[in-house]
Amino acid sequence: MTEESPNTVRVIDTTLNRAPLSIVRRGGAAHAVLWPGNGARFRSFNLVELDALGQTVDLRHEKECAWYIQGGSGLIRDLATDEAQELAEGAMLHIGPGDGYRIEAGESGLTAIGGTVPVDPKFYEDYLG
Repeated sequence: MTEESPNTVRVIDTTLNRAPLSIVRRGGAAHAVLWPGNGARFRSFNLVELDALGQTVDLRHEKECAWYIQGGSGLIRDLATDEAQELAEGAMLHIGPGDGYRIEAGESGLTAIGGTVPVDPKFYEDYLG
């Protein structure tokens, strides 16, 4: 087998290659989909599925982070001020390096996809489950 070029495009089957993340405090589950363990170098991609009123643990990243709300609704809470902003399906979030936040689902639950740019290996050291 030859070594892949750094510019090789690969399709990753997320049902086979995902890894559990311990970032859900209550009600739901999270998985690393594209992460250093399956070859990610420039971008990570995680899936968070929160049940009704579920929430993530308090999060803070060394790198920038972006999330897309794929379904449901809820809040994002700024840990520095305790202020919350409403989230609805289709919302995009940008989290700056070092900013603390928590995602909280509403009554219908919430599904978010996203991760750090570039890949933040420390995140996976801390939360890979």
